[in-house]
Amino acid sequence: MNNVHKFSNRGTIEDEAREWLIRLDGDISLSSEEVVALREWVGRSPAHRRELKRISGFWDNANILTELAVPLHTQGIFARIGNGIFARYRLAAAAVVVLLAIGIVFTSWEIPPEPDTTGNGIYGTAIGQLRTVALPDGSAIQLNTDSQVQVDYGSSIRKIRLLRGESLFEVTPDAGKPFEVYADGNIIRAVGTAFSVQLTEDVVKVTVAEGKVELMKVKNQTTVSGDNIPPDIQSVTERLGFLKQGQSAVLRHTINQLHTLADQELEQQLSWRHGFLSFSGEPLKDVVREINRYTPITIEIADPALDTLPVGGRFRVDDLEAMLEVLETSFGIRISRIGDQRILLRAADTPSG
Repeated sequence: MNNVHKFSNRGTIEDEAREWLIRLDGDISLSSEEVVALREWVGRSPAHRRELKRISGFWDNANILTELAVPLHTQGIFARIGNGIFARYRLAAAAVVVLLAIGIVFTSWEIPPEPDTTGNGIYGTAIGQLRTVALPDGSAIQLNTDSQVQVDYGSSIRKIRLLRGESLFEVTPDAGKPFEVYADGNIIRAVGTAFSVQLTEDVVKVTVAEGKVELMKVKNQTTVSGDNIPPDIQSVTERLGFLKQGQSAVLRHTINQLHTLADQELEQQLSWRHGFLSFSGEPLKDVVREINRYTPITIEIADPALDTLPVGGRFRVDDLEAMLEVLETSFGIRISRIGDQRILLRAADTPSG
């Protein structure tokens, strides 16, 4: 297969930069002649170099076009057939090597830590905000978007109530002072570990990154509501079981679902703590639902045929425009903006209306 691709006559540096990166993301590595041609293109002017770095930034933050490689079989949407997401990881790495070789260097973005050494109280985040709360004993809470926790440290126990959203807890070991997270009638107890808890309506999801946690449910929620936690918590709880590193469970006052995650799956589920959202073939409707958690703008799928479109890749949580750019250029999705707070997604060949 010939990997040579002629630019279309759009005539702008931006379009040419995008097409160079499409070629870098192709199924065949650039030939030595094409690398020379790319180097020559970059050297034409400072504007050429700036534009390639700008577009590279989008794709780096989305892992070179978000490593989009999930085969698509729907007709009339976008006929891109990939070779599998793991093959795309290798191709993305090759593209990065080429960019480094021609002197285009870009860096990944991570949210700088903003620790607060805190006492008891309520701490939260707004939509799109991530925050790290450092606790007096050396433990830490990482709050995801639109989340809220209540910290209540006593003389014999460390209690955290997850009031809304999702948080990751990194716990300093203290066998004499258990660390407990309360979420919708469930208790997650740890001695020294790292785990996340997500509260969505009446569903609690627990994922263990390190160590082990004990799961319990409250038998009589009225007994332990507010600040009225009794000294003998065992008298009003029921043990559900344990989760160890790499396990995830969904709780509805019992363990409804239990999964053992591969290292890559675990990293994907917790990638938000580094400022990214990662997907590996989830349907577009689930991807959109997740992205909507991080922006006050509402994204809607106006074309039902797109609901099950599989999406794989990595997006920066603070860069909605980069995500939309990827959907347009790699999935053939048309983006329609309705005012300042609403975005509609349609297949490119679907009439607007």
